[in-house]
Amino acid sequence: FGPRVLPLVKELLSKNAQQHNNNLLFIICLTIHEFCNHSENRKIALSLSIAPLLLDAIEQIEETNVLYCVFLALCFMLWENTEDHEKDFKRFVSLAIQKMKQNDQDTKLQLGLAVMLGNY
Repeated sequence: FGPRVLPLVKELLSKNAQQHNNNLLFIICLTIHEFCNHSENRKIALSLSIAPLLLDAIEQIEETNVLYCVFLALCFMLWENTEDHEKDFKRFVSLAIQKMKQNDQDTKLQLGLAVMLGNY
């Protein structure tokens, strides 16, 4: 179902960029997480340029659970594709480090991001 669902995910993500609805973003990221468990779907998601849309959303997110979910969706999308999408991967790492520094009291977020980065 990835080829049918992921274009819809991109459309919702694009609309959410104007609405800034964290609940919708959370559901979108869970969907990405579910579908990007398969290599083919990861490639589809990346070819649709979903990663830059998620990366753009990170700056405005303050809720730890939503922020973590966005990073997790990105982690699943970029898995095995870091060389082909080096720009997105570098931005992913940079934003993760930035959020870890900004949220130095949020050990849950810091640990989660550190584990994600450690997987690469």
